[in-house]
Amino acid sequence: MTQLKNLKIAIVGAGAAGHLTAAALKKNCANVDVTIIYDPATPTIGVGESLGWGAPSFFKNTLGMTNEFKWLKASGSTFKYAVVMQNWHEEDYEKFYFAAPFAPSLRALTKSVWDGAEDSKYQVKNNEPNVYSLLLHLASQGQIDLMDLQQYACEYWWFAKKQKFHVDRQRQWLTSNHRGYAYHINAGRIADIVWESVGQPAGVNLIAQRVRTPVLDNDGNIEYLLLDNEEKFYADLYIDASGFARPLCKQMDYEFEPLDEYFNDSAIVGQHKFNSYSEYNAESLLCGMKHGWRFSAPTQGRNGNGYLFNSRIFDQEDQLIDEFVEKTGYTDINFKRLKWKPGYYKNSFVGNCIALGLSSGISEAFDANSFSATL
Repeated sequence: MTQLKNLKIAIVGAGAAGHLTAAALKKNCANVDVTIIYDPATPTIGVGESLGWGAPSFFKNTLGMTNEFKWLKASGSTFKYAVVMQNWHEEDYEKFYFAAPFAPSLRALTKSVWDGAEDSKYQVKNNEPNVYSLLLHLASQGQIDLMDLQQYACEYWWFAKKQKFHVDRQRQWLTSNHRGYAYHINAGRIADIVWESVGQPAGVNLIAQRVRTPVLDNDGNIEYLLLDNEEKFYADLYIDASGFARPLCKQMDYEFEPLDEYFNDSAIVGQHKFNSYSEYNAESLLCGMKHGWRFSAPTQGRNGNGYLFNSRIFDQEDQLIDEFVEKTGYTDINFKRLKWKPGYYKNSFVGNCIALGLSSGISEAFDANSFSATL
């Protein structure tokens, strides 16, 4: 068996997934040889850039990028406090907020809930609050609305709704920051920042060559990658982080589970440039539309937008754009069309190859914050 210190890993794809993976591996396993191989002619999709609630822990603890104020600004990224649902029930544009699940700070809960509870059974005892019993008790007394529990269970609901920042002018945290917030990242720029801050200093190698094809051995494993310049690149472990291209996975014995019968397979996407600071917010918007749903993920200076739909049911792109402009008022977006095959690989680790991120599959872009359904 190959010793860890001699392990050679090739990652195909230099988007956010490829660079984050390479940096994490090399930062925490210094003796492993890690190389990113990418096609310089392939652009990053970089439209919807909303990360899940575990992102801060990954950036801080795994990558060592602890100064958020530095790298967020440099990469054009922002904080995310909530996912907002709109118009999923009739023609209703009132926002419904989903904040980080069950990540309250004791201070915020004590001030907003427990001080108003009269029944001593539900008071804080020995700093061991029973959040669920308390909220259900207050709901039974008609003191809170069960349809909007997040406002009582997580202070980030308040920050999202009021558009306030959770850090004071002295850069001191105002809240518990354990899994309470996430990020909206600029996918193109974050890859460069991670490379400059972590990957390159740690010793990650970078090869700007398209992978022409993986060459397999008699056991169906990858023996080497044949690059456009005729170079043969040998490694012990290969990671396909190329998104929908999947140049490695498509040549190996991966079994794909299609989900086209159930989920959207297309989107029109583009970026809107903010005209004023009033357009900034700290929420990922998911809004129901006539033929599907749309998203908005804000970063510094602009937001990424998309209208998701099922092309087998409706495929009139001009009508989709007209409806999008009518609902948003955005007239500056240069839309491009994306199409994919909904589904996932039943096993994302086959032989000596790992399918990572979008290469592994996607059930529905609605799930793209964390790919929970696919994983």
